Amino acid sequence: PGTGAEVKKEGAYQVFARVEDQVGNAAYFGGSTIVIDKTTPRITIEGVSDQSANNGSLKLRIQCEDEYYWKGSLEATLIGEGNGEKKLRYERKKTDKGEQLVFEPFPVKKEWDDFYVLYISAGDRAGNIAAREIHFSVNRFGSVYALGKETRRQINHYYNNQPFDVEIREINLDSLNDAQLTVTRDGELRVLNPDRDYSVKKIDGKSGYKEYRYIIPAKFFEDEGAYAVSLNSKDAAGNEGDNKLQKKYIEFVIDKTPPSIMIAGIDDKSFYPEKDRAVVVEARDNTALKQQLVYLDGVLIKSSTNQETFFTILQKDQWREMEVLAMDLAGNEAKRKITFCISKTENGTLAIPKSLEYFKEQKNLTKGDHDQMDKETFTIPEVIKGEERIGEERENEADQFREDEAKVTDQKGGGAYIRFGIKALMVMAGACIGVFSYRRWGRRRSKE
Repeated sequence: PGTGAEVKKEGAYQVFARVEDQVGNAAYFGGSTIVIDKTTPRITIEGVSDQSANNGSLKLRIQCEDEYYWKGSLEATLIGEGNGEKKLRYERKKTDKGEQLVFEPFPVKKEWDDFYVLYISAGDRAGNIAAREIHFSVNRFGSVYALGKETRRQINHYYNNQPFDVEIREINLDSLNDAQLTVTRDGELRVLNPDRDYSVKKIDGKSGYKEYRYIIPAKFFEDEGAYAVSLNSKDAAGNEGDNKLQKKYIEFVIDKTPPSIMIAGIDDKSFYPEKDRAVVVEARDNTALKQQLVYLDGVLIKSSTNQETFFTILQKDQWREMEVLAMDLAGNEAKRKITFCISKTENGTLAIPKSLEYFKEQKNLTKGDHDQMDKETFTIPEVIKGEERIGEERENEADQFREDEAKVTDQKGGGAYIRFGIKALMVMAGACIGVFSYRRWGRRRSKE
């Protein structure tokens, strides 16, 4: 059996053990050093402070110290809101208990004016990780522009189905003399009035800078369209700027309309005496289509990002259900569902719904249990022959009508035009009677 001990206090420990056998022989053993370290490395930043605006020379120095520092673990990443990640050359130097990074000065160039976040991390050999981040702006050529957090999220998405407030932040070491906000919708420009169209909140920073927050309410973006927002300003030092020059583009689309779905090749509540049927599904959107999904009897058969989808449906002795789901990039959805039958089987049976209302109420038309579903049943050949017979009767009536009309025209000339309309009405009525008679025949047939 062994003996254990729990060590909680930080420090370096070495374990020694004495063992003795039954006749009194003793021995001593010493283990390696064990270090208990719960303290994270300490990170210090020089040259810039959190939430500051800077217009002079800017030279960063980052240092990390820890009794058990992990060599090379100190890392720093500089992200500009408008220009993305920025690379500054630096020199890594060793210190007594860690390392430091000494960066070259920020270039004095207009494209380096931005709102920055500096991310820093370091670790030690015990696995403790330290992380810091600071926010600051560089303002050597006037204002720096940034977007509100929610506004940035919506704009990154670009397509939206609901309007939202647009928040713009402007940071400057000087006061502003003038500012103008404009909104463009589908190319039509509107200059906003500061007294009624938007609000401005001024914040004095702890290091003397000025921050202005402009909020345009969502009501200005209620109508569908492609929007662009611009802010132009001039400070007390005469520097002029706008958000576009700093690549802070505020552009987005409001789209509340779901896609439209068109199906060619099959119609709802239709029967096709064929072995297969070619189908085309087309989904269109007024902005940008994301995806369309086609389900046949609850099984996904097609998924596409294209506007048109082509496929073939094979025959089956039952009513089938096809559902199309279309989505656009704004999050709008559209659905369309149709029921049909494609079959040319000689010995199959087909359940015919009693009425349109009954047809719509049935949620499971493909079970095949005709008694439970309470439908009238015909063999598929009967359905086909019934349709063919009605078609033949209509053709015979039309041929007879043309023969009679020719005789009347020969005998009475122009006066036959009046009787032409009467005959046409009679043919249409006959066709309707034929359909009605066929349906009554079908009902009698099913009862037998």
